[in-house]
Amino acid sequence: MKTVIFFVFILPFFKHPANSQTIRVTPDRFAQLISDSTMQKLDVRTGIEYDLVGHIEGFIQINGTSKNFEKKVLQKMDPNIPVAVYCMSGHRSVDACKKLEHIGFKTIYELDGGIIQWIASGGKLE
Repeated sequence: MKTVIFFVFILPFFKHPANSQTIRVTPDRFAQLISDSTMQKLDVRTGIEYDLVGHIEGFIQINGTSKNFEKKVLQKMDPNIPVAVYCMSGHRSVDACKKLEHIGFKTIYELDGGIIQWIASGGKLE
């Protein structure tokens, strides 16, 4: 009984948006998704990686590890519109997607394996 009472009182203090979802997708599925002009597109690598390695056409860069990541994203994107996200290898994007969920993004598509897998699958960069 004490456990039930504990959860009834403590659960409201945990912020986790209802209905938020991150879906990891293959490069082929990612390519299909980003062909939709309404899809928001976010590259969470550093600015140096974005410029030197290149990026997928149409993606904006906001460093996923920066202190103001959430604030910067909310200035440029709408949490109610699906967003496609990638990083270099797929590790940093996991954390970035958690942050996006936390600030209310409903549908997030994460590129499995990052831009490395994108290139290996024949994906093009700018």
